[in-house]
Amino acid sequence: MDNKELILIIDDDLSVIKITQKILTLHGYRSEIALGGSAGIQKAFELLPDLILCDIRMEPIDGYMVFNVLKESSLTYSIPFVFITGKSNLKDIRLGMEMGVDDYLIKPFAEKELISSIQIRIEKYKRIREERAKDILNIFRIAPIGVCFLQEDKVCRANFAFFKMLEMDESYGNVASLDMFIDASCQNDLKENLYKCQVGIINDFNQNVDIVTSIGERHNYKIYGVRSIGIFPHNVIICLFLPQTDFASKRAGFSNFRISELVNFLRKEDVALSPTLIERLQIAFSSEKKEQQKSFVNTFSNREMQVLELSCHGLSIKQIADKLNISDRTVEKHRANLMEKTGSKCVVELVIYAIRNNLVTL
Repeated sequence: MDNKELILIIDDDLSVIKITQKILTLHGYRSEIALGGSAGIQKAFELLPDLILCDIRMEPIDGYMVFNVLKESSLTYSIPFVFITGKSNLKDIRLGMEMGVDDYLIKPFAEKELISSIQIRIEKYKRIREERAKDILNIFRIAPIGVCFLQEDKVCRANFAFFKMLEMDESYGNVASLDMFIDASCQNDLKENLYKCQVGIINDFNQNVDIVTSIGERHNYKIYGVRSIGIFPHNVIICLFLPQTDFASKRAGFSNFRISELVNFLRKEDVALSPTLIERLQIAFSSEKKEQQKSFVNTFSNREMQVLELSCHGLSIKQIADKLNISDRTVEKHRANLMEKTGSKCVVELVIYAIRNNLVTL
């Protein structure tokens, strides 16, 4: 078995720690140890392990206190937590379960029992993370404002709008760094903010920067950076680029993106959204106008709007034709008109356009 998950063992009995470590190593797990509750809390924040095994009966900080401290932090609250104890007191077990602990092992535990508990908890944690990842990345892909994930000063993931903002081909995504698109006068302050966010000194930041596109144009943006705490590595910073000029706003299609979708995106990633940050984002998004939405709708006929809505719900040409009692060719003609009016190259782009501009209700 070739697991790479990291298990943190918190106990004040070195002999128990050594036995547990040996079992974990035999089954392919990495492990780190902490002698006592205080060291355990420190190690948990430092390592952010995939699972924590923690003894209850420790002094002066016992397992219950360790659990409560870690569950209060957005950095560590989702890490699977298993209590281990030398007593089979039913009251202790019930208390642990009521607190929300994931499992409870009684020493001396069997090797099979330990590994089974770890495997079940880690697999469950992975499934939750994968489901959350799907939701987050769906929003990430269709967002019309530039969004990128930074590790140190390197872009490790970015959406289409980010590359459009920079007039840059998406193939640069594997090599893009801040030096390539942030004006030199802004880089030092931005890198300092990123570092503070990555190490946990601050949870978020905002900073005005000048973006330099691949064709040499300069535009002013405000970057909102927030710590990634959920499905992505903890040192990843999610950066949102909010245009500060009319030209940049029009290019991004920014005014049509809903603040609720953005806040949802960030909360599903478990980032710490302060009330101040939410308020600033709401102000930034307040440029959205109902008149603009009406102008989009008025360019389409009623039948085109029907075809557009059904297309966004995933219906095929034949299914749309049957539902509207028209021919397949007529549906194709309406879709072609829609793509021409919106500048879309395919149905997928047409659907994204409709979602961005709130033309359909999904």
